[in-house]
Amino acid sequence: MRAPVFAALFLGLALASCGAGAPQPAEATTTLTVRGPAAEVERFIEAQAALNPGLVATGADVATAGQSEVTVTLPSSADGHDLTEMSKAAIEARLSVAVSSRG
Repeated sequence: MRAPVFAALFLGLALASCGAGAPQPAEATTTLTVRGPAAEVERFIEAQAALNPGLVATGADVATAGQSEVTVTLPSSADGHDLTEMSKAAIEARLSVAVSSRG
């Protein structure tokens, strides 16, 4: 039953990314990839989307054993503090975290 909610959340976030606030290929982008139990990843994404409306989440891949991996693109207005707080929240939720920056 959680799969439709999870899919709807990511569809909503993906559609929101189509707006003017979505990162353009030429801009610098910072992404945070989280991996863990699908239910925990879902809760983390929901909480972060509520706190940071400009987030773009992609790749709700559910792998074996109920594990999920999602990549979150931070809005261009996000700073180091935002990234640190989001990373800490993911770690506190017992999710694995990888950070990537480009541009």
